[in-house]
Amino acid sequence: MRVLLRFTVICLLTGSAGIPREPGGNWTADHSACDGYSELMNSDSLSVGVRFSISNPELRLEFTRALDFWATVLDMEWHEDSSRSCAIQIADGRQSLFAPAQVARAQLPDRSGFQGWIALNPSISLPVKEQFFVAVHELGHLFGLPHNPNASSIMFYLSVDEPFVLDGSDLKALAAHHKLTVQRQDQPFPVQCPALLPRMKGSL
Repeated sequence: MRVLLRFTVICLLTGSAGIPREPGGNWTADHSACDGYSELMNSDSLSVGVRFSISNPELRLEFTRALDFWATVLDMEWHEDSSRSCAIQIADGRQSLFAPAQVARAQLPDRSGFQGWIALNPSISLPVKEQFFVAVHELGHLFGLPHNPNASSIMFYLSVDEPFVLDGSDLKALAAHHKLTVQRQDQPFPVQCPALLPRMKGSL
């Protein structure tokens, strides 16, 4: 049975009133710096340190699963890094950072002020499966993917039904900036939720 996902507005590419953002730049916040964010723009193999600053343990787990997923698409290994040398920080965001019903926001590497940040709205609770898909979507932005008009793509921005994929345009956009492990970029790559399954070995 296809499950309707309710992340109506996952991540807006336009600013909202009261949300700090410079013209053509990324949103800003008072999160701690991640000095290794430039690793996310590396066109060779990626070694990504991730700092978790979120209070929800279920959401943290789904982000680890999402990172494991991305490690099957990109030539990437990731590890937890609580120091300033991290490349990604996943943090609880203050309420003023979000538009109504907005679940999360990710910065975009092609905009100024990029710091490798993803902010989660702590006032919104999602089922575990939806947490995973939101995590994959937001991490996709950090790896350079924009929103995709294809409703089957995980990078689509409105409520849609499963199954999700990285479609040809997603894979082409990724390949323009990163080394991929996916063999066929002309075929959709499925995004499957591993909820309730053991985590992949060696990611932490």
